[in-house]
Amino acid sequence: MVPEHWLHWSWLIPGYLQEPLYDLQGEAITIIERGELNLNDGPDILNARIRVGAYIYLGDVEFHLRPEDWFRHGHQEDQRYRQVVLHGVWRLSGPLPARLAERFRHVCLAGQLALPREAWQQAMEMLEGHLEAPAGEGARAVPGAEDLAQLSLVRLQRKTARFARWAEAMPLGEVFWRGVAEALGYTRNARPMAALMAAGSLAQLAGLLPRGWPRPLALWVHLLIRAGLWTALARHRFREGAPALRLAAWYLGQGVVPALQLTDWHFARLRPGNHPLVRLAALAQLLASRPRFNLFAEFLARAVQRPRPAQLLQAWQQLLLQPISPSLHQALQTLLGWPHLPTRPLGRQRARQILLNVVLPLLLLWARRTGNPGFALYLEGLYETFPGCEDPALFQHRRWPALPRDLQSRLRQSAFLQQGFLEWLHLQRPGFSPALCLHPKGGSSVSN
Repeated sequence: MVPEHWLHWSWLIPGYLQEPLYDLQGEAITIIERGELNLNDGPDILNARIRVGAYIYLGDVEFHLRPEDWFRHGHQEDQRYRQVVLHGVWRLSGPLPARLAERFRHVCLAGQLALPREAWQQAMEMLEGHLEAPAGEGARAVPGAEDLAQLSLVRLQRKTARFARWAEAMPLGEVFWRGVAEALGYTRNARPMAALMAAGSLAQLAGLLPRGWPRPLALWVHLLIRAGLWTALARHRFREGAPALRLAAWYLGQGVVPALQLTDWHFARLRPGNHPLVRLAALAQLLASRPRFNLFAEFLARAVQRPRPAQLLQAWQQLLLQPISPSLHQALQTLLGWPHLPTRPLGRQRARQILLNVVLPLLLLWARRTGNPGFALYLEGLYETFPGCEDPALFQHRRWPALPRDLQSRLRQSAFLQQGFLEWLHLQRPGFSPALCLHPKGGSSVSN
């Protein structure tokens, strides 16, 4: 049986429980706000917000290993638990007591982890061990290289499991483009970029492409309309008769309507190259690079030959580092008025990050689905030798404890260790101190 406080951590740290969760009646529960850990007596989580159907509930969340612990701990007579709106349990040991079922919704977490049980348990044990570091090291002491390696494998499992959930509703080729779009959105616009690709199928997109027009430009205008950005940001900046205007008129005549709104996007404090109009141009250029948008198949075809890692990385990068077409480049310059625009949809660093965060986990998912353990081992080996692709300044941030020089050197060179460090940051996210919820109400590892 797992410690109860692992359930608290899994709720508070995004990425360790499936979203949405499903209650015992099969209704979807969307977490709007996770709330805050209660450091005093009472419910485990305070002031959470959840959505069930058309209703939003504001209240507290309580966790137990079994439903009957609610009565064993005396919560039914405790006024502090009157605001509980959700009861999370690890497993069911029998039918839910009727008087408990009538009180609030219940979720069973053992079957709703966002990654395989072994990887989840490894992450929780890593966090547990990190909090039990010798006195004086502090709760934010950075793990060593071996710990980072374990966290890196957890991170890969978490990404693969996330793509597996996406793949329940769409083919792997479409999961690939949703992941690429999310990566191209960077931090501020990752969500709307991914939502844009999830709002329609590739077949629908291909069926609406007009003949006789440059594919990158046509795809870009289509994406702008679907993103809800055409009318607000683009339409009035082109002269009458401009190709972009004619394409937009054709799409609108075909019934293309926005899937997102202007308010879904972030524009403040962005570098020019990260502006949504530029990021959508990058996505359009990559989409246009293959006739049937089958770029994922190209990555797979090169990987199944199992070349040396350096050769495969070079071949993969060539698929992503393509120049922006002249017509699309000209349209961007007309729209934005910038004297200097990037000539490629993305740079080497971002290309490597897409390979690491999208292509590798998806190929690993493909290998497992097709029963190819040898190819899965090859991909895991590639992951462990992948060259560094994060800004070295990340590992020297003033907020983190000073890292040993040898570990800093290895972090600069190894994306594998970098991913472990990023997973450690994920566990130590701002505003959440796991040290406070190890045994938040004192006593044993199974708290009330």
